[in-house]
Amino acid sequence: MRVLLRLLPAVIATVLLLIVAIGAVALAGSPNLKLPLDPWRGLSDPNREAQVQSAYDLQAKFIRDFNASGQDPRSLHREASQSFYGGPDSLGGALGASDFVVLATVRNVTFEPIAGQWLGQARVTIDVLRNLKGQAGPTLELIQAGSPAPTPDGHGVLQEFDVAPVLMPGDRVILMLARVDSGALTPLPGAGIAYLEAGLVRTLDRSALQSLLSGQTETEALDLYSAGLTGIK
Repeated sequence: MRVLLRLLPAVIATVLLLIVAIGAVALAGSPNLKLPLDPWRGLSDPNREAQVQSAYDLQAKFIRDFNASGQDPRSLHREASQSFYGGPDSLGGALGASDFVVLATVRNVTFEPIAGQWLGQARVTIDVLRNLKGQAGPTLELIQAGSPAPTPDGHGVLQEFDVAPVLMPGDRVILMLARVDSGALTPLPGAGIAYLEAGLVRTLDRSALQSLLSGQTETEALDLYSAGLTGIK
């Protein structure tokens, strides 16, 4: 589990490169294509690097400007890339891999660029309402892969992953959190996020806990987590 979390930045970069490669192949097969297939043709290596860096700089500026605008991240259309790893396949496995399991509400989310990468990260502040595993303080700061990205209309989209969508202000959630090498906390993929909406649990589509938790009341779900933690804490 920790190895997979440690590899997440590399996985993100690989996925984005695959998307670009697949798009290039698809375009190459179009007989009506009017755009050049190789945008780097005729450019020296320094010029190519300069154009790539310019794209990174524009993305970083878009993220910073989005934060400064105070715009609600919920206003962005969400584009989720599919992760190759769906997360732990059982409640016991997820609980065992977690450093903290908490009932919480999300207070705030901001985004920050990562040097040399198109996808930035979200920094999420949560208010802890109940500790199920570990002794977290009243607030925790999490990181998640995901950030706004520019679109031709200027509005932007929120790019994220299907197994760990960016938490939004006001979300009431049960979270299973693990530390990455930097020491930061992040939700486990798949099973790590369970939303509480109108008093009922909604899991992620790729969560292995969907059949166990979806539709349970908050109290019923918390009892299941607590029972699963017996002998693990």
